[in-house]
Amino acid sequence: MQRTAWWMVALLGLALRLALVFSQDVETAYRDNGGDSGWYLGNGLAFYLRPVSGHTAFDVAYDRRTIPTPPLYLLLVGLAQVIAPSPQAALWLIGLAQTALSLATAALAARLALRLTQRRSTETLVFALLALHPAMVLESAAVSTEALYLFWIVAALWWWANHDNRPIDYAIMGGLLACATLTRAVALLFPLVIVLHGLALERRNWRKIGLLLASYAALLSSWTLYNLPAGRFIIASDQFTAAVWRGAVDPELASSPERADAVIAQATGCTVNCGPQIFGEQAIQAIQQDIGSYLVRRANEWLSALLEPHGAQTLGNEVSLRALALDVLRRPNFDTLSALLSHPTFLIEAALYLLWYGALLLMLWGAWRWRMLWRLHAPWAGFIAYTLAIHTVMLALPRYFFPLLPLVLVFAAAAFHAPFGTPELRTSLEPRPQSAQL
Repeated sequence: MQRTAWWMVALLGLALRLALVFSQDVETAYRDNGGDSGWYLGNGLAFYLRPVSGHTAFDVAYDRRTIPTPPLYLLLVGLAQVIAPSPQAALWLIGLAQTALSLATAALAARLALRLTQRRSTETLVFALLALHPAMVLESAAVSTEALYLFWIVAALWWWANHDNRPIDYAIMGGLLACATLTRAVALLFPLVIVLHGLALERRNWRKIGLLLASYAALLSSWTLYNLPAGRFIIASDQFTAAVWRGAVDPELASSPERADAVIAQATGCTVNCGPQIFGEQAIQAIQQDIGSYLVRRANEWLSALLEPHGAQTLGNEVSLRALALDVLRRPNFDTLSALLSHPTFLIEAALYLLWYGALLLMLWGAWRWRMLWRLHAPWAGFIAYTLAIHTVMLALPRYFFPLLPLVLVFAAAAFHAPFGTPELRTSLEPRPQSAQL
């Protein structure tokens, strides 16, 4: 029964993703004004072209010497464009790869739920929620880093929860974490959470932990070495201070890359390739001018990003469902309620909000209910805490909290099962043979 449900959900999730992938418009993707897809496609292809700078399909500019982001996703979309016979086929190939990554992420997260609760029903529930989640489906077809980043993070946490405490296992863990950071630089310091967890389990693990860090640093340094001939010293990305600056200034001043460049140019005179030092100095200056306003702005932005589920804004309407709901609360009358209920995407957005808010509340209960198994799930909670903490300083957007979704759903689903003292909990606490008891 469980196996049948699993495959039915998998096939439905696959069908939804394929329908979206094969309906993509190639010109929209390459000319994505205000978005990142055209930039990713152009600079991804740049890695496979002989000229270091120039223009690709649809006149997308590229320059390998000034790429500010980690390279892994760019290499993926660039390879798809090299292999595919046309830009449209390249988009399909990228979508197919991300579809596989998305469903694999759902399966790995489901296995984490099974590892925690020892219940197949919880595993199936988590898989279904992720396989059919609108945001997960949308990201399978989007030219963005989300699908790849989620896969590396969940794969790393699954590996850490199931490895056999061999040196090679720690080296593989370091490689998975490096791949996550080379996809999204925001994961740069997350390995410290894994290090602390490993040492908390057994202090004698320090040699193996050292191997994990060595593996992580070796793979991460490849991007640093690549940029040295161009006179750039980069660890994962040179956009950390830029993200802090965007979080420190009025949102209107950083509403788009072009607007941010104009503001920096007016303040410093820098017009091209403004480095981390300039953004860092401007961020410190903005914070020092009015610390109180900065703290209020950071709190508002962080809370707003957390309370808006990723995917709601992707559905694309001039007036958001959230704005209409707030209008109902401010002015409760028939007109405001009618405007809310007649919103074109009311049902799907309402489902996104209800699922996200419910999952957040159940996550807290699930993590508390299973606190006795902290040795197992501390890294999962650690990733949630790390992501939330780092965006108190750096720019916070709903998409930046989207990687929390698989782990939030694992804890939320676990909240329904196995209170203390049940046979399931005692089974989960039994040591695994030849393991680190993770």
